[in-house]
Amino acid sequence: MSSLSLRSILETSKLVGANYDDWYRNLRIVLMHEKLINIIDKPAIIAPADTNDAEATKTYQKYLEECLSAKCIMLASMSPELQRQHEDMEPPAIIEHLKKMYGEQSRTARYQLSKALFRSSLAINAQVGPHVLKMIDLIEQLEKLGCTLGKELSQDLILQSLPDSFSQFIVNFNMNKMSCDLHEMLNLLIDYENQVSSEKNKGIIMVVGKTSKKKGKGKYIPKRKPLGTKGGVTKPKYKKVKTDHSDAECFFCKEKGHWKRNCKKYLDSLKNKKQVMHVSSSFKRKRDSQLNKTYLWHCRLGHVGEKRINKLYKEGYLDNYDYESYKTCESCLKGKMTKSPFIGTGERASELLGLVHTDVCGPMKIQAKGGYSYFITFTDDMSRYGFLYLMKHKSESFEMFKRFRSEVEKQTGNSIKVLRSDRGGEYLSENFIDYLRENGILSQWTPPGTPQHNGVSERRNRTLLDMVRSMMGFTDLPVNLWGYALEAAAYLLNKIPTKTVSTTPYEIWKGRKPNLKHIKVWGCPAYVKKLQTDKLEARSDKCRFIGYPKETMGYYFYHPLDHKVFVARGGTFLEREFLAEGSHGKEIELDETQEETNETTAAQEHEMEFEQPFFDVLKSTQRLQSPTIVAPEPAIVQEQVNEPEPAVVQEQVNEPILEQIQQPLNPIHEPLRRSNRAHRAPDRLNLMVQDDLSNEVHHNDDDPKNYEEAMQILDRNKWQEAMESEIESMKINKVWTLVEASKDIKPIGCKWVYKKKIGADGKVETYKARLVAKGYRQKEGIDYDETFSPVAMLKSIRILLAIAAYYDYEIWQMDVKTAFLNGELKEDVYMTQPEGYTSMSDHNKVCKLRRSIYGLKQASRSWNIHFNKTIEKFDFVKCEEEPCVYKRFSGSTIIFLVLYVDDILLIGNDIPAMQGTKVWLSEQFSMKDLGEAAYILGIKIYRDRSKRLLGLSQSMYIDTILKRYNMENSKRGYLPIGTGVTLSREDCPKTPEERERMNRVPYASAVGAIMYTMTCTRPDVAYALSVASRYQANPGEEHWKVVKTILKYLRRTKDQFLIYGESELKLKGYTDASFASDKDDSKSISGYVFTLNGGTVSWKSSKQATVADSTTEAEYIAASEAAKEAVWMKKFISELGVVPSIEEPIPLLCDNNGAIAQAKEPRSHQKSKHVLRRYHLIREIIERGDVKIEKIDGKENAADPFTKALGITQFDKHKWEVGMKYMTDWL
Repeated sequence: MSSLSLRSILETSKLVGANYDDWYRNLRIVLMHEKLINIIDKPAIIAPADTNDAEATKTYQKYLEECLSAKCIMLASMSPELQRQHEDMEPPAIIEHLKKMYGEQSRTARYQLSKALFRSSLAINAQVGPHVLKMIDLIEQLEKLGCTLGKELSQDLILQSLPDSFSQFIVNFNMNKMSCDLHEMLNLLIDYENQVSSEKNKGIIMVVGKTSKKKGKGKYIPKRKPLGTKGGVTKPKYKKVKTDHSDAECFFCKEKGHWKRNCKKYLDSLKNKKQVMHVSSSFKRKRDSQLNKTYLWHCRLGHVGEKRINKLYKEGYLDNYDYESYKTCESCLKGKMTKSPFIGTGERASELLGLVHTDVCGPMKIQAKGGYSYFITFTDDMSRYGFLYLMKHKSESFEMFKRFRSEVEKQTGNSIKVLRSDRGGEYLSENFIDYLRENGILSQWTPPGTPQHNGVSERRNRTLLDMVRSMMGFTDLPVNLWGYALEAAAYLLNKIPTKTVSTTPYEIWKGRKPNLKHIKVWGCPAYVKKLQTDKLEARSDKCRFIGYPKETMGYYFYHPLDHKVFVARGGTFLEREFLAEGSHGKEIELDETQEETNETTAAQEHEMEFEQPFFDVLKSTQRLQSPTIVAPEPAIVQEQVNEPEPAVVQEQVNEPILEQIQQPLNPIHEPLRRSNRAHRAPDRLNLMVQDDLSNEVHHNDDDPKNYEEAMQILDRNKWQEAMESEIESMKINKVWTLVEASKDIKPIGCKWVYKKKIGADGKVETYKARLVAKGYRQKEGIDYDETFSPVAMLKSIRILLAIAAYYDYEIWQMDVKTAFLNGELKEDVYMTQPEGYTSMSDHNKVCKLRRSIYGLKQASRSWNIHFNKTIEKFDFVKCEEEPCVYKRFSGSTIIFLVLYVDDILLIGNDIPAMQGTKVWLSEQFSMKDLGEAAYILGIKIYRDRSKRLLGLSQSMYIDTILKRYNMENSKRGYLPIGTGVTLSREDCPKTPEERERMNRVPYASAVGAIMYTMTCTRPDVAYALSVASRYQANPGEEHWKVVKTILKYLRRTKDQFLIYGESELKLKGYTDASFASDKDDSKSISGYVFTLNGGTVSWKSSKQATVADSTTEAEYIAASEAAKEAVWMKKFISELGVVPSIEEPIPLLCDNNGAIAQAKEPRSHQKSKHVLRRYHLIREIIERGDVKIEKIDGKENAADPFTKALGITQFDKHKWEVGMKYMTDWL
């Protein structure tokens, strides 16, 4: 082979970074062929000291020539960027440098690839094709990095990643020892998947008629009765001849003495089969096991033990089936695990209500639907009949006992004699104890520290929670439905036997046997008839059964789409289909939140109940006097039928900012006085907390405010290290030089800014000290010129994250340390020396800045220019529509880089290439590798890669602003703005006193804080915030109420995510308008929202700039604004080059026919001649095919909540459509 042909292996795959291992192997082959391998394998030859030594000089000269040849070969096989970096190095130095750059990268890349490969698993209901293709791609990438797995090991890994539905394929594949490559295996798996899918769709065909080899003619053949029966077919009579059957052997049962046609077992089997066509034995076995009736009753009765079901069967409560054992219930193994019992004995009561056991459980880690965190149980000792009540607060225990006593004493005619409980503060309150004494009820408390003595209640609560965990673990329902599961479990426990009573608690309590015919499997699907339907609409909805209402005959059903619970008399329950799917739920962590102690004194409990933030401030505020209690107007509550939680809560009273303190310790009960007159809050209940509350709001954290404070607190060593690190960065980057101060030099000042960086888990990750220049003293034209600097728009980030979720791209995060120090200054800027780092010898000198630092007006611009120049050297291309988004394509490799000041997101599909990018960036800047993106810009990123789902949440940020504005313990709101709420300038303060009072309210600050979460992840508060933000210049009390309503709503929904996934990658827009909504100037409200991959990526709610004279005109203006946004999104997404559907016209859905007609072509000139020319741009946009405007029903328009306040049902529906969901709804 010639040298040129061998060198071609290097030319075909030049070194770009990610292919370092392959390149280095090929390089060694070429160097060995050229006899130059010693250049990189052996130490370099040093120039001879004696130049007269001819032999040594000749050897050295030959070595230099070989070095030059080897260097030429190496440089010729590199990319131009790498050639420029290494052209001044010698071959050994080149190899050493490349090993540092890419050798360790290959190790990391192999680790990441092998980790992804070994953890791969096919999700339920996901297609096998893309899954296997992804694994094959990972295997091939590992081979490129020198890690060859082999065909058999690769096949085993693929087979191990498949779910149980592929078990038959795996058995056949291994038994037949099939020899095929990975792509042939992929085709076999796809064929098997299609075959199984088609068989499921066909189902089991029932064929009624006579089975015969002859072809039928399509006529109905009546079923023939057996010979000798009445009505059978008449046949000629022949003389019967007796035949000896003693030696005959039946081919069916294998017994002697009869033929198969006379076999009783065979005839019985025919009756059971009813001429059903043959079903494969494996399918039949699976189906039989799923339809085990004992297992069915086990699930219906809340996953109780097999012994209890057996007892029900033996005593005749369950009939019409044969008892048989069933397989182990995996959901019970997850939901039930207990310690050994506390052994003890006690005397049993001899009559109903002679002894009642009670206990409170909670608070639970997850709040139940309706806001419940606790529950209390009461158990009759004689019958073991139990009662359960859900509670929002532990302080409700006393009221629940009074409710229980009134209910049971009237049912039984007996009185409660003894109440046994632990020593919890809820049972030791003075009111509770006095009530028991007044009614002659003896209270028995357990000894301190031994709640086991209250064993009946403790075991009851444990059993209930075990049942709930098993019931919910068998479903995929939201965890916040545990309250309904708990009530259902208590209902079932009363109807099944216990160890301590001879029969069921229900029979002892009621005097009759329980009826179990109506019991259903909790969580099973059911079709429920709609109350009202249109003629062409479906007559029923698919819901989920979740309980038995106490007040009425029927069932509780949960509607998954509307997230509503309602009562219906009955439905068609799909129990068997539900059980046939198997346990497809998840592990449920339904436990109590651990408290320091459960036993408090009554005074402590009372103090805890009324302890509020800023309580000391209230005491010290001289203007707040002891108020006379005025009973407020009751809240108006509109509920769904049989819905346990209120749908809309709209308050009619003026609340103080400390809204939790609504009653004194000893309230004065006065009758409510109804009046139509509007009530104003008295001065003592105004919004004023303290004189500088607005300043207090911004400084409520424990970060130091200045250098002196940082040096006096406990964390001073941490802050000292942070400042040392900052100064060291300044020295490394040569940020300034010290020069003598002169009269002509007017230096600007500087200060230290301290901040603790909090991680996604809420813990302190780093202490950050930043030296910041006081840029506000700079003068334009002297200290600075241009200041504009772009940052990535949040909607651009959301678009890229939606795309990454769809394609399952990697999302990595990096942080540029001291980013602004990289920018070079053109102007002469002087600064004083930093506090704490001024030497005595140079105390008269000032810092002449060579590079930009934080605080300078041009700092961000200088950094952005420098970064842009640097990143383009690595073949990244800047997007024209988004200057802080860069892309790099190379073959099938796709990498996107997003820059937000000093935060970097890397999104791509090639792990080695992305790793190479990180290495290159680390060489150019001082970087911190943060791994997979989990928390950026205050936004938590959560991914479920098996389902290709991605969620964005700002729960921690919301907690921060709730605490900042003293709303962390407020009521939880159901809507960001109540229906019927209208604001205007009439609500603004009129007198100087009112303005002074409202000046103490942090209105603008709160609006700004909410604004950030709205622009990032919360489109659901866009309209409410748009309304509230119009009055920042002169807000009134009514305006402040709306802001607080938004905060209350955010408190209730802080755990919601903006979710992308499980949808098509097509951009879709909605537009809407609310005509003349603004009461001040009669302008209309525009709103639009765009969704991509199931979640919203862009939204807006704003008042129109001009007055519209009709609904059509308002809708037309709104559609024009939405169309302009669609054009930008189309250009940006097209530039990304990974969304093929963007080349099609973007659908823009509008619910107004007149606006649609005007947008498509000009109509009546008289009605539209006054419309501003800019709004007619939509016609051109539609004509060139960027957007197509379409009609949508008003109730289905997802932009509706961006223009008006809606009821909770419609509001929640639209929230779901734009991707606002709880984690439990999508995991």
